[in-house]
Amino acid sequence: FQEWSTYKSFRGEDSLDNSMRVSIGGQYVNDAKGTRFIERMQFRAGLFYSQSYLNLRNNTIEDKGISLGFGLPLRKAYQSMINIALEAGQRGTTESTLIRERYVRAVIGITFNENWFQKRRFD
Repeated sequence: FQEWSTYKSFRGEDSLDNSMRVSIGGQYVNDAKGTRFIERMQFRAGLFYSQSYLNLRNNTIEDKGISLGFGLPLRKAYQSMINIALEAGQRGTTESTLIRERYVRAVIGITFNENWFQKRRFD
C-alpha cells in the first residue's frame, strides 16, 4: 500500500489515488538435498493484482496476472540455481477510450548460495 492521495508537489495538490499490490505464490521442491537433478528442481507459481496511483478519466488503472517458473540446480554448487520464469498479465482498461495492454514477460536469473562465511569445525 502506498498513500499517494495526500501527495503535494511544489505547485500544490495532485489528483493521485492510493496504490496497492497483493501477491500470492508458492514453491514446490521434491527433495532439496536429493542427489538427482529432478529431485532438486524447484517449481513456482503465483498470482498478483495491483491498482496504480493513476486515475485517468475516473478509471483506476489495474494490473493483474499470473507467473510460472522453475529453478534448475547447478551441478557442483550447493543450492545455486538458474531461475526461469514467465509472467502473463493485463494492465489498463478500454473504458473511456483508454488503452488495455496484454503482455508476456520472460525472466532469467542466477542465484549463488555458497558457504563462504561458514565457520569450519576442522582445518
